[in-house]
Amino acid sequence: MGLRLVPGMSGRAWIRATLGAAGEVVDVVAVRVESLPRPVVQCLMDRVTRARFDPRGGQGSEIHIPVDFTSASAGRPGATPTLGSSVPTQSL
Repeated sequence: MGLRLVPGMSGRAWIRATLGAAGEVVDVVAVRVESLPRPVVQCLMDRVTRARFDPRGGQGSEIHIPVDFTSASAGRPGATPTLGSSVPTQSL
């Protein structure tokens, strides 16, 4: 969808999710965004909000999720941005 909105889109986002004791997502914040359209960032945050993680017990935890929509060929015409490899155990 992001590529349909902005062909050649490229950028990064760092998402912080706060998890409850049962692994539920209780809060999601885009900590930093570089060159991504607002609808794409909102989509990422919505997907993380609906994700489920392994129960952490206790008071829950906080995870930081870097998302990279760039590639080594990002400057090449027709290059397709890719999702970085540093994502939570549950796919976005």
